[in-house]
Amino acid sequence: MKKYFSLILLFTALNALNAQIQMPTTSRHDLKIIQETWAKEGMKSFQKLENLYPIYKINGKQIISLIAKVNANYNVSNLQQYEISQGSRIGNIVTLKVPLDAIQQIASIPGISYLEIAAKVQPHLNRALKDARVDSVHLGINLPQAYTGKNVYIGVTDWGFDYTHPMYYDTTLSYTRIAAAWDQYKQSGPNPTGYNYGTEYTSQADLLAAGSDTANIYSYAYHGGHVAGIAGGSGAGTAYRGVAYEAEFLFTTFLVDAGAVMDAYDWMHQKAVAANKRLVINQSWGLHYIGNLDGTSLISQAIDNLSDQGVVFASSGGNNGDVNFHLKKTFNNDVLKSKVDFYSYSANPNMWGQSITLWGEPTKNFSVGVSVTNTSNVLLNESIFYNSATTTNYIDTFLVIGTDTVFYNLSMENANPLNNRPHARFRIKNTNTAYRIILNVSATDGTVHAWNVTELTNGVGNWGMPFSLGGAGTTFGDANYGIANLLAQKV
Repeated sequence: MKKYFSLILLFTALNALNAQIQMPTTSRHDLKIIQETWAKEGMKSFQKLENLYPIYKINGKQIISLIAKVNANYNVSNLQQYEISQGSRIGNIVTLKVPLDAIQQIASIPGISYLEIAAKVQPHLNRALKDARVDSVHLGINLPQAYTGKNVYIGVTDWGFDYTHPMYYDTTLSYTRIAAAWDQYKQSGPNPTGYNYGTEYTSQADLLAAGSDTANIYSYAYHGGHVAGIAGGSGAGTAYRGVAYEAEFLFTTFLVDAGAVMDAYDWMHQKAVAANKRLVINQSWGLHYIGNLDGTSLISQAIDNLSDQGVVFASSGGNNGDVNFHLKKTFNNDVLKSKVDFYSYSANPNMWGQSITLWGEPTKNFSVGVSVTNTSNVLLNESIFYNSATTTNYIDTFLVIGTDTVFYNLSMENANPLNNRPHARFRIKNTNTAYRIILNVSATDGTVHAWNVTELTNGVGNWGMPFSLGGAGTTFGDANYGIANLLAQKV
């Protein structure tokens, strides 16, 4: 009898909540379900509820994530008595983390005019084609014909391919659509024509016998397979179909250097020409220190050359999103200072440190150095300033702080031979989280760009870490200039 009385009180509270605060029907119904289930089953229902709704255990409390619209009567202090916490506030929109046993109390909080359950973010790749209007392309709507990738090769330069995966078969699962694969890591051969390394597979029997590419920098992780599935997976009888589901594939598991990937481009181009097919080459990778970032590098020039021959290149937008890993400053006899944030050394066994790439303007030299401070911003040690006009030798040294050591090395040039820009690659290793690493850049005039990218000991690492505040006179980075595969970006 007590349980039923509690449910009556609950429904009365929810009705009051519905009457006072506007809510969409879906949120109103879902809140009723959540509260009813929680009242009846308690913790037994937690896993079931968290799978369906944005419900979590935070600081020992079971909470639900809500979004609200507030008015002038709203005061965040009124949330405290119910242990409701506010997250962000953007204009009159606030995010709330509400204990499940306090949902009914929201009706008594002044100033909330609208409330909804925060939509749970879930990966539904079957919706991506409609969102991108690719389904219209498949049907040929307002186009000369339907386009599904037929008679096109998709070349994927990456690491990690399962040659047996049903996504790479045709839609009836009768035959593989992998036209050929080149595993540059496997040295048993046969080599592709014109090359003296790697192993080429050109028949379905060979591909199936191999099963997959060999272990590489990512061991057997299938990043390349993931990319290929999005680009052209057949769906294998499911709704999760790629964009160009009737295209054929060329896969290259490439050694981690620009020359190896250029070989992959050429190999793919030769295959496409021989088969009289159009070629799209995908490269979902990139490094801010693989070459010049203004389109003048040799690999960028090679891409331009192949593009002129009809090859289409599709490059990823980078892994940096809204990370403030970039700095830009136009100097006037002054200094730029910013704290270099480090990726966690415990998060990746291959973690080496941070690689700072700097580019200036032609004929405008700049200087760079590093300082080490503690968390109170007290200077502990610092390097000299190295100038791009005079630093011609490779610098490989360290700073000693007590019994600790901060390592760094530096390559600088006054005028890069391909674009005449001053350039520096400043690599820093610091494993002591009690130290702050401050990048110092000075110049008489001209504009300098800098990027802070994680570097791993296996030669990769394509995610930025922030430039942030580290005491008086330091500055934040920004999230600009994040696309740095191999295509030109003006710096």
